[in-house]
Amino acid sequence: MALLTISKSLAIASPYFLKITVNALAEASKMDLNLAILGILGFGATRLFSTVFHEIRMNQITEVI
Repeated sequence: MALLTISKSLAIASPYFLKITVNALAEASKMDLNLAILGILGFGATRLFSTVFHEIRMNQITEVI
């Protein structure tokens, strides 16, 4: 149950990191590259870990079946 919760929470959080990145790059006068880079890294990390936890969960389910 914990792996499902973690996986889905990360999947839900990933678009928010993308939103932060787009907002950081939206206005040329207020462009914040540090925040954009952190947003891209956060987006990638949440997508990666969401997939990893999903695969671990599916691996545990197949052992039961």
